[in-house]
Amino acid sequence: MSQVDLQINVNREAGGVPVIKLEGEVDIYTCPQLKDTIIHLIDEGEYHIIIDMEKVPYIDSAGLGVLVGARRRVGEHDGSISIVNPNPSVYKVLEITRLTKIFDVYQDRDAALAATGH
Repeated sequence: MSQVDLQINVNREAGGVPVIKLEGEVDIYTCPQLKDTIIHLIDEGEYHIIIDMEKVPYIDSAGLGVLVGARRRVGEHDGSISIVNPNPSVYKVLEITRLTKIFDVYQDRDAALAATGH
């Protein structure tokens, strides 16, 4: 059984907003990496985070749990988690689970940056 690795790259856009670019599946095996990345950013005082999911073909309930937990943490600081470029199947999961109501979902990074005020 081969497990797909999740590539995680964090870049700072103009205005310093961290963008977490994911490549691979976000599931029970890979979500601890994502959780650690997000917690590290929050611990550094980053409360507005953009997650680029363009190259994420699949997310499971564990991955969704990490996103919800992150949203709760930044919410304590009036922050936000924006999801950018979800492919149709990932967007459908977000829609079915009604997570489109708690996350700002954008089709491109520029729209997300504009919404965070940067």
